[in-house]
Amino acid sequence: MILSLEVRLSLSCEGCDSGVPVNGPVPQVKCARCMEVTQLSGEHGWNKLLPGSLFVSAARSLKPGETLRPENKRVNLSATLRFPPCPTCGEAHDTRRAKLALVKGTPLTCKCGGQSVLQPVPSAFQACHPSVRGFVDAEVYEAADTGAAVSGGPVVMQCMKCQATLPVDGTKRLVECSYCTARNYLPDDLWLALHPAPKRESWFVLFDGGEVLDGLQR
Repeated sequence: MILSLEVRLSLSCEGCDSGVPVNGPVPQVKCARCMEVTQLSGEHGWNKLLPGSLFVSAARSLKPGETLRPENKRVNLSATLRFPPCPTCGEAHDTRRAKLALVKGTPLTCKCGGQSVLQPVPSAFQACHPSVRGFVDAEVYEAADTGAAVSGGPVVMQCMKCQATLPVDGTKRLVECSYCTARNYLPDDLWLALHPAPKRESWFVLFDGGEVLDGLQR
């Protein structure tokens, strides 16, 4: 019994309390506001972000189109029992086609011919949720990446103390003036322009509902 949850997930940054989107089973996320990196392990591990009870409820009692919103002060999560839509016609893929794709290791193929790529399950996520078989429309990678994504080229502004030209490349939020050595803290609007904040996007988790329920009886 292959089921699919449409997930929308974010967590509160421990550095500045801003919401940080989690758009897939990644090993870490970075706050676009304060650049704090949160490792998705331990108290922020995938067994806490997507608790096992979520999959149990989805397999046991959730109806198609119904949404679960588990209570967690630092996590904003909604999970809807829904298969991903075909990128060509917009119709939802179904259980039969999903199961066939998982068995063959091929993309989800709609009756119209449109395809959705099934993404692999990272090892850390698999360890928490062995019933998960793949993802659609998710950000997926195994290795940690702490590099800051910077948008565009350098920006020129004036030193807040001596008005000298101050090149800003977005790698640091505290920039020292080469003339008066004053430390300039980049304002929010400039910093966010250099580091556009990602949005919370929907992604789909395909899992074996029968395996989840069997695990309850062991």
